[in-house]
Amino acid sequence: MANRSTQHHTGQCQTGTNSPMNSQGSATWQVITDEAGLLDIREDWNQLFAANPRHRPFQSWSWVSAWLKHLAGEYELHTLCLRDTDNQLQILLPMIRSRGNGLYRSPRLCLMCGYGPECSDHIGALRLPALDPRVSELIVQGLAESLNSSDRIELGNLENLGGFSLQLAPAFQQLGRVVSINESALCPAAALPDTWEDYLQSLSSNFRSQVRRFHKRVEKTENTKFRSLAAEEAEMFAEALIRLNRSRMGHKGQTSSLENPALREFLVDVIPGMAQAGLALMDVVEMDEKIVGAALNLVHGNSAYFYMGGFDDSAKSLRPGTALFARVIERAIEDGYTSYDFLRGAESYKYKWGATDVHNYHLTVYPEGAIRGQLAYGLDNLKYRARTFVRGMRK
Repeated sequence: MANRSTQHHTGQCQTGTNSPMNSQGSATWQVITDEAGLLDIREDWNQLFAANPRHRPFQSWSWVSAWLKHLAGEYELHTLCLRDTDNQLQILLPMIRSRGNGLYRSPRLCLMCGYGPECSDHIGALRLPALDPRVSELIVQGLAESLNSSDRIELGNLENLGGFSLQLAPAFQQLGRVVSINESALCPAAALPDTWEDYLQSLSSNFRSQVRRFHKRVEKTENTKFRSLAAEEAEMFAEALIRLNRSRMGHKGQTSSLENPALREFLVDVIPGMAQAGLALMDVVEMDEKIVGAALNLVHGNSAYFYMGGFDDSAKSLRPGTALFARVIERAIEDGYTSYDFLRGAESYKYKWGATDVHNYHLTVYPEGAIRGQLAYGLDNLKYRARTFVRGMRK
């Protein structure tokens, strides 16, 4: 699973002290520090992920294991597991120890999939639904038991369901750590009603008529159709998506993120795994049996998430991008999903589809001490204010 440059600790796992869970017993924290230990919990990970509908697809084993293999770079594992007295997995916090960057060359503890240009949105701790109210408190407890005073912790792109990310900061502060928490990304999302027609009525009249027109254009054009692909077609779909995304961005004069070969390898690996797990929707527009538009959506619980799309510029008169969005949202409503998440970026088209802003947060817990902690916090705060000021000037 890990790439050849990966570094690991020698032990399979370290057991922390008992952590009280409830009046009926106690639970034990473990820290997994090598690949064998991580593979050992694969089935437990899958069961815990499936047990909570509030989890996001980016927390699934299929997604995270592919990210580790292709996009994580050099790392050491530091995954926290909380098990009850019956050895059932209660909480999982998938973290790695990574090299720092910029001024911070010392190692830092990061949430898997939470940093770098290929990071994922809405990530955090996996937990049983009953632990949602206490997950922040328990996570801080587990980290405090397993970390050194010199450790810098960076939890990026945290979801905030139930106030999870905002509750972490005061819990760390009670341990005497300096903490900063900032908004890291806007992820516009649209609420989905019971029917496609109700959804259309929530859009502006002008945009609603466009959506109807382009949706019908695909359906009525000869030798052209929508098609939802099966899991066994995932590899073919991945290749088509990569081709169409790169082509479309090139025609727009922009550079596709898929010019990065590691990200292409990641998609070729992760899409079949997500499809087999029932976590991916693969929809296309075909013309003369050739795919001219493709959209990858991820699903879990009550939500669908638009991850990536692309279309052949020669077919732009069909407006396959708009038509595919319409078809995918229609399909999501038919399948009972109540939210359609456009993920990171405040592009104007997302708001035309009825989206409102959802915030991700970035939490940094600084090392103890005036120099490593207070000074680093001060420098980070200055950089954050400078970036915020520049962004404001650009508007």
